Amino acid sequence: MRTKLLLRVSFLGTNYCGWQPQPACAGSLPSVCETLQAALRRAGVTDGAPVAAGRLDKGVHAMMQVVTVTVRRSAPAVPGPARDAELAAIATRLNEALPADVRVLRALDAHRKAHAMSGAGAKTYTYYAVDGRAGGSDGCRRGCWVLDAPLNMAAMRRAAAAMEGEHDWAALCTAPASQATRRTVASIEVRARRHASLPLLGCLCAPSGGGRCELLPPGSCGACGEGGRESGREG
Repeated sequence: MRTKLLLRVSFLGTNYCGWQPQPACAGSLPSVCETLQAALRRAGVTDGAPVAAGRLDKGVHAMMQVVTVTVRRSAPAVPGPARDAELAAIATRLNEALPADVRVLRALDAHRKAHAMSGAGAKTYTYYAVDGRAGGSDGCRRGCWVLDAPLNMAAMRRAAAAMEGEHDWAALCTAPASQATRRTVASIEVRARRHASLPLLGCLCAPSGGGRCELLPPGSCGACGEGGRESGREG
């Protein structure tokens, strides 16, 4: 019989072409999907292809990406301590087969019709901009937009407010859109904080509804940041 596993996966995207294979990266960088699929095969879990809640572009990190995979079982899984131990063992075997920059946080049983992408009700994105004048470690800068000038937080919040609600994001897509580009952004929060001795600007975008990650382009946060940069220091 066929059933589903749900995996909670975290990864650093620096060494990957994104979640899915990209023609531009062929032969140079692997995809996270291919890497996870190879680990699933080596760990004896399944030969099936993993399906993620959203596709991520080259270099993008995931704190928790939800993934579903189809597996074959001789009988239905019976919930309980024994099954919990089996699932924990699956996660351990996968992590042993994966590189250190891709981690399976947890493995869970899922409904046989579960589908990570079509079943996603909402996604949250966090974009970080770091004040490069303050120095800091490469680790903190990884995945951040490094700036050489202060930002006007008030101007950024005004720009963020203008992007909330339903909009057509086609103008910010880096490639021709292959599907509808209208999406609803439930909320955007712009805030400043210090982390690892560096001032960080977090731009939290929470689009509602399903759909692929690229339909809320990274340029949406970039547009917000450009508005703050052009306005200069907050008075």
